[in-house]
Amino acid sequence: MSNGVVRAGSNRSANAMITFILMVILFFTPLAGGTEQGISVWVVHSLILIVLLLWIFDNYIGRKRAGLVRTRLDYPILVFVLLSVLSLAFSVSPKKSFLTLLNFLDYIVLFYLMINKVKIRDRKQINLIMYTIIVSASLVSLLGIIKYLGSSSHILGLTYSNPNPFGAYLAMVIPVTLVMMMLVEDPGKKILIGYGACMMIVAFILTLSRGGWIALLCALFLMAYLHQKKSSGISGKALISVSFIIAVALLSILTLGYVNVKQEIAILNKRRIETVNGRVPIWKGTLKIIRAYPLLGSGPGTFPLVCEDYIQNLKDKYAHSEYLQTVAEWGVCSLPVILWIQALFFLTVFRVHDKARTRFSRYLMLGIIGSITAISIHSLAEFALHPMANAILCVVFGGIAVNYHQYDISR
Repeated sequence: MSNGVVRAGSNRSANAMITFILMVILFFTPLAGGTEQGISVWVVHSLILIVLLLWIFDNYIGRKRAGLVRTRLDYPILVFVLLSVLSLAFSVSPKKSFLTLLNFLDYIVLFYLMINKVKIRDRKQINLIMYTIIVSASLVSLLGIIKYLGSSSHILGLTYSNPNPFGAYLAMVIPVTLVMMMLVEDPGKKILIGYGACMMIVAFILTLSRGGWIALLCALFLMAYLHQKKSSGISGKALISVSFIIAVALLSILTLGYVNVKQEIAILNKRRIETVNGRVPIWKGTLKIIRAYPLLGSGPGTFPLVCEDYIQNLKDKYAHSEYLQTVAEWGVCSLPVILWIQALFFLTVFRVHDKARTRFSRYLMLGIIGSITAISIHSLAEFALHPMANAILCVVFGGIAVNYHQYDISR
């Protein structure tokens, strides 16, 4: 009996440590410029390695050695892993590809961690994760606004290398922030979350990421449609939330001034690849790379190394489309696998939202649908998932949704 108590205590301690490290990762990565390169990437690698070791240790000392929870995403993920290994073997730079695949392995670990170690029945654990995301996004938005007001910059990007991925990050957080504001009963918490949402929306507008604006608007329209369909009418809280978004957006536009915004966008068009027409030559060059490396691509993470031979004067070394760049690096076989994963995920999260047993899970899935929709649309014309902060957030939301599907629907 004493052994059982010790094991139970050890399991609780391991779960607490895993949750804490996960919160540190979610809080740290956006503040570290999205964690795209440098020492911050290795900090994340180290934290995820610690989490993986704790997970293995916790499973080993448990009463029963539980295997991985099976999901409908296992097969496409496995296929993509095998494809990645093959692409690495024929990469133009195996070292660069190996470092890129380390990031990919981090995402796989976090995905299955969210499914196997996060207890959906424990509302407190889910709230801690969501509040960490909201606090971090609110803080990074506030810091970005302060930096913007104290500089001569025309755009807000904080420490992200480009404001568009920063806008993509906020576009993922804003939907879940709005649903959490609707779910919280305590007036004080509701006001604090509302202030956070206000800062995020202002910062989001100041990024001048028009692709992000379109993606978030599409996500919010989808959320409104699903909510109305499920509730047979827009509830008072939903109406307040929509009014809140409109009011903040109008206030931000009035603060900036229409003429100033128009002038700033005109300036940006000379300095950045903002329009679709500006991206078309890059996409054409990326298609040339795909034709040059059709089967297995040039190798994960090698686009910056090969793009100079096919695209002229590309300063940021990205294809400005996650889908095209993935095909260029992983090969044409990667696209159907990616679409397979996306289709299965959306089928899963829509089913959870439709069949949810509790109001909390239904609203949370509504926010996650909005978040993943926004990043999926934005990724069509931007490198929205290259910063680890964005990819980790996407993986965490996906893991929560699949976890709810395993628990709330399958039981």
